[in-house]
Amino acid sequence: MSLFLLLLWMHTTPGLAAPAAGPGMEPHVAASLPPRLYLMGSARKGEFVEVQYEITNPGFVELHLFDAEGKKLWIRGKVTDRAGQDYIQIPTKPLETGKRYSFILKYKGQEYSGSFYA
Repeated sequence: MSLFLLLLWMHTTPGLAAPAAGPGMEPHVAASLPPRLYLMGSARKGEFVEVQYEITNPGFVELHLFDAEGKKLWIRGKVTDRAGQDYIQIPTKPLETGKRYSFILKYKGQEYSGSFYA
């Protein structure tokens, strides 16, 4: 009975439970987590805008890009063979400077939305 009480105490005491899933998790910990994508932001890198994200499991990430009126401009996909941080590059050449663009990242049946200014 004392082992049961010890386990119950450890589970209900703050700081002793397993850490929550999130960005920056070690790959061996993240591998057992349910699939999730975390948007890390976007940044202009020369002739591209990089949409940065982190995934908890390897998989296919698909980016759908839309203009301000909601018209789909293009789709780009990327297979990532490991959990962790990654990015998809969007060329800035066809984009209008100063305009807002939105995107949807699709990963494991879920959608994650974001936007940026070109």
